Amino acid sequence: MKLKVGIVGFTDIGKAHYSELRRFDKIEVCGIFDEKEHNEYSRVEFYNDFKKFIQDSSPEVLLICVDQSDVLDAFLECLKHVKTIIIASPICKKTDDLRQIRYSASVNKINLTFCLSDRFNPVICSLRKALCKEDEIYSIDIFHSKSICSADMIDFLSVLDIDLIKHITTTDLADFISMSRVIQDEKHPSNTQITFKTKTQILVNILNSTTNPLDQFNIRISTNNGIYFADLLNFKLYQTNINGQINLKVDKEENELKKFYNEFCICYEDIENKEVVSVDEIIKIKELFK
Repeated sequence: MKLKVGIVGFTDIGKAHYSELRRFDKIEVCGIFDEKEHNEYSRVEFYNDFKKFIQDSSPEVLLICVDQSDVLDAFLECLKHVKTIIIASPICKKTDDLRQIRYSASVNKINLTFCLSDRFNPVICSLRKALCKEDEIYSIDIFHSKSICSADMIDFLSVLDIDLIKHITTTDLADFISMSRVIQDEKHPSNTQITFKTKTQILVNILNSTTNPLDQFNIRISTNNGIYFADLLNFKLYQTNINGQINLKVDKEENELKKFYNEFCICYEDIENKEVVSVDEIIKIKELFK
């Protein structure tokens, strides 16, 4: 029997999730709520009234896809109606909002997870398999740029990339330093450089930017057997060593959201599944910047 999921917020992120879920054989999208948006061509019932949305669609899981500033309010309303909630990106800007979400989830016994889909990028999946064969990782460099300049974008990219490092290395961080540059006449950072080392002595450098005219997401990893180059947007992965360049296989058919929901369905049965992201992990990353 399919799991009934209701979508709260038909933002761009909500549309991306709906596009994947309507083809996903383990989940049924039972309804979509948005106060302003409406899609008369959707095969799923649309609601502008939240109470009617809950009553008519009877979701088992609610997927929150609202704007960053509305996540806390949406979560506090959703927890009254279901015991399992997914918060899609973007995550809360304020750490205090996340702490309140954690407290409310604990008090109300809510199974909560965040969809940080970069963990499930097919390039990352292939890269992790390749790194299992390495005796030692020396350094990791990430360049992640978005052509969309917004007040929250740099903060958002930084959280995503630090989580990705922790996912790849399966270790905690130490000696954390963050530096930002604000372009003249702007109120928010346009470039941020983050450096730290992991508890296993891997040196990490992350550069996030909103001034690059192109979207880019590249990773370089130095190991004892050579250097890995990963392009997460173009799904390319290769290694260079003393024998030349070796192109590594990437399963492009398994997209990020599909893999996330496969893991989520496992998590729904086993909440201790470590592949999905907990609110504690997000808070721990946000607290690094204090």
